[in-house]
Amino acid sequence: MALAWAYYETGKTVSAIIRNQSNQYADVVAEAMESYDAADIDDYDTAATETGDTGEYYITWPDWLDTGIYTVQWIPQAAASIAESDLPNRFALDSYYWDGTDLRPVLAVHTAAILADTNAIDTLTKAGGDGDLAAILEDTGTTLDNLLDTLVARLTAARAAKLDLLKAGNVTVTAPVNASDDVSITQRDDYATGNGRALEWSSTGGSWMQGDLGNSSIKLGIRNRHTGADYERAGTITSSTAPQAVQVALPSTFTASLTPGAIYKYQLRAQSTAGLLETLATGDLDADGTILGAAT
Repeated sequence: MALAWAYYETGKTVSAIIRNQSNQYADVVAEAMESYDAADIDDYDTAATETGDTGEYYITWPDWLDTGIYTVQWIPQAAASIAESDLPNRFALDSYYWDGTDLRPVLAVHTAAILADTNAIDTLTKAGGDGDLAAILEDTGTTLDNLLDTLVARLTAARAAKLDLLKAGNVTVTAPVNASDDVSITQRDDYATGNGRALEWSSTGGSWMQGDLGNSSIKLGIRNRHTGADYERAGTITSSTAPQAVQVALPSTFTASLTPGAIYKYQLRAQSTAGLLETLATGDLDADGTILGAAT
């Protein structure tokens, strides 16, 4: 039996909807994949069970599904039965590979494939590895310490370049976004315009979208680097021309779904009315755990 997990505010009615790479939905009643049909919405949801009052919700993976890659949308329901109006409120989107027996995050599968192709594990743990990485190390006379030093130097240079960009006045940030464009939040806290804590980025030089964000849509994408789970939040434009500024609010119902201690990566992106995409900022996001529960 394989299980899939997600985290959300405790005491809620949560369900999961499974899709394949052909954008077909898993009809758990008919045990078949089908194109979306609004009339069958109540057949697509798998009820999630909460573990105690932990906010951890899980489903038993349908073993009738064929081998392949699937996405799971985790949906908080407003009522006992799921409705189409619940779908935009998803709090997590996970990608899994199902081999008929085991369920694994797609990111873990891809990482394992890369390591297998390059024999990187053998190279880093013993002498005489015969993979591509071993050949590079041997040809350049590089030791593992040298390799690690190089990686650290490149990461430091990348961070320095980002700081230079900030010093040049191209991008400014507002807490809880720090000077390196990284975000630190506390689980179950509200980051809203109403309490002055919404995440905010600005371009004092007004260089985004050739100087005019216009009616662009703003999205913040967050990915759990360990599980591959993706989250999305819509943002707003507070100033479309120089100095340009955008905000993204994170309600407590959303921050409750983040795992304390997990490593997240974020991407802030604008999409113009013509469909042009432009990344405005990227960085790391971390969530501190909370002692207190939800608002009472």
